[in-house]
Amino acid sequence: KNPKMADMGITWRALCPDAVYTDLLPVVDGQVHDAADFRHSLLSRKVLQVSDLIEGFMKMILDQDSTDVIFEVKKPAKGVFRKRQVVDSDGVSNPVTVD
Repeated sequence: KNPKMADMGITWRALCPDAVYTDLLPVVDGQVHDAADFRHSLLSRKVLQVSDLIEGFMKMILDQDSTDVIFEVKKPAKGVFRKRQVVDSDGVSNPVTVD
């Protein structure tokens, strides 16, 4: 949490999904170099459906305690909150962001 943002009442949230199956995902032979390999690598991953992404987004915005977080949406866990903090250890050096 950035101490300067808290004084101003600013909070943030970031939604970070894995690959999501949309119209952009299907691979057409001839449009991608080595399409069969590319298709296999995509399908071997846990590709999210759009509904998984919406579910994660709704969870993130409805949870009032989830401020200043990164919300990772991935399978099979479906969603993991990660807190990030800005740490200014000595007041002189540049602050560092940590999970």
